[in-house]
Amino acid sequence: MNQQSTLQNIYSRSFPANNLLEISLVKDTNPELAFYKNKHFMFLSLTPGGQNDQGQRTFNKDGRITLKVEAEKVKALANSLRAYARGQAQMGQFAVFADSSKSSYGGGGTYKTVFVSEFTQQSQQQGPEQKKIALSFKTGQNKPIGVFWAPAEALAVADIFDFIADKSLELEFQSGGQQVGKVNGQQYTNPAAQGPVQGQQAPPPQQPPQQSNYGQMQIDEPPF
Repeated sequence: MNQQSTLQNIYSRSFPANNLLEISLVKDTNPELAFYKNKHFMFLSLTPGGQNDQGQRTFNKDGRITLKVEAEKVKALANSLRAYARGQAQMGQFAVFADSSKSSYGGGGTYKTVFVSEFTQQSQQQGPEQKKIALSFKTGQNKPIGVFWAPAEALAVADIFDFIADKSLELEFQSGGQQVGKVNGQQYTNPAAQGPVQGQQAPPPQQPPQQSNYGQMQIDEPPF
């Protein structure tokens, strides 16, 4: 089954400028999805701008760069945008990397990167230079392309990124009552989500073990 056919789009937001930035919140409805994978995540994409034969602005979908991004990465990009906008570039250094050769959603087998940077731009009226915050996408060794904003706009975009990422976490939390998946071919079900079987009496609570001379035993959480 095609993995992409199980994706359900929940919300998309576009930022049209010299290039087209898009962020989409999706849900993977695949019933065989491994229990350790999030059902809700996002796609970040950038489509290069251009002109059609009539000289009108358009976007070249053949050059689109897309990355699958989890909520914490989107929030980290939002923090990076804020840091650069507030003049804290050292704190804002962060990038999202993706190896598309390992992706279930295609991508041509190249490395992709999304990162924040800053530059100064001369105004059209030859006034003072203005600071700009850029969100750039790069594939392999190609020259990065991106979109850029004034610091105040970058802060607003960061708020939108946080809002969408928070919705992803909220939806994931709401759907996390029963985690079912397979580990090494074996079916796994979260026992905490299951009550007593109908017709059977729940077992009595166990008495806590007596403390030994060796102190309390530390119990590690499972690695998922």
